[in-house]
Amino acid sequence: EIYTYTSNDIEYVFSVYFISDSPLTKEGAGIGMALDELLALYGEGYEQNFDQYTYKKGNCKLSFLIEEDKVTSVEYYLLSDE
Repeated sequence: EIYTYTSNDIEYVFSVYFISDSPLTKEGAGIGMALDELLALYGEGYEQNFDQYTYKKGNCKLSFLIEEDKVTSVEYYLLSDE
């Protein structure tokens, strides 16, 4: 799923939400990956809020929802400039 927003008559991507196991992140993470494999790929620089692990880079966030020690969803989203 892709969510967009419009600013000055230009449409921009706000977030990308993986809902199947076929797409992978640039680093190779995807739905079904074990939590320990995810942490080995991305390291300890995350924020954890319940079962969600979020990494920040520049003006973007990458979030992984974990259920029963497996990735069940992946979402990239743009941080607000405000």
